[in-house]
Amino acid sequence: MEFSLDKFSVYILDGFRKDEAEALFDAKIEYFDKLSIDDVRNIKQMAETATSKIAFFINEVGFEAQNALLKITEEPPQNVYFVFLNKELLLDTLISRAQIIRKPSKRSIDDEIERLMNSDKEEIFSYIMQLKKDEILTFTEKLKDTLALKGEYRKLEKLSEMIADFKQFNLNEQLFLANVFDCIMEA
Repeated sequence: MEFSLDKFSVYILDGFRKDEAEALFDAKIEYFDKLSIDDVRNIKQMAETATSKIAFFINEVGFEAQNALLKITEEPPQNVYFVFLNKELLLDTLISRAQIIRKPSKRSIDDEIERLMNSDKEEIFSYIMQLKKDEILTFTEKLKDTLALKGEYRKLEKLSEMIADFKQFNLNEQLFLANVFDCIMEA
C-alpha cells in the first residue's frame, strides 16, 4: 500500500514501525532518530535542492528543533515530505499541519466487543471514550449485533434508538459514547 504523496506534505504515522512506514512511501528517505537543530538546517538545505521526491522520517524531535521546523512544514517545497513516527511531545502546531495515519488494528471489532463484554467497568468506559469519530458507528452497529446474539433485546432497542438519534441530530460524540456506556452497564 502506498500513499498518494501529492495531497499532503506532513504526516504522523501512529503505530507504525520504521520499516512499515518506509514501505508506504515511494520517495528517497532520510531517517532521523533524534532530530537536532543542525539536522533541521540540513533538511532545509536538502529540501531546497531536491529534484525528486524526498521524505524525512523523524522519530524523536525536541522542542527547539520543532520550532525550527515550523516554517518549512507550513510551506514545504514541492516533493518534500515530513513523516513523524512518534507524535509524543509534538507541538500542537505541527500536529495540526499533519495528516495522521493510524495503523489498523489486527484485532477485529467483533473480537474487541467480545473482550469488552467480559471486562470491568473502567476498561469498558476507557475503550468506548477513546473511539475516533470514524469508529463510533461501526463499533455501535457491531455492538447491536452482539446484544442481539446474547438476547439482550432491551439494551438492543435502546442502543438502536440512540444510534438513530445520533445520526439524525448530529449529537455530541462524547455524550453519545457516555450514553452507550450507560446502556451496556444497565442490568
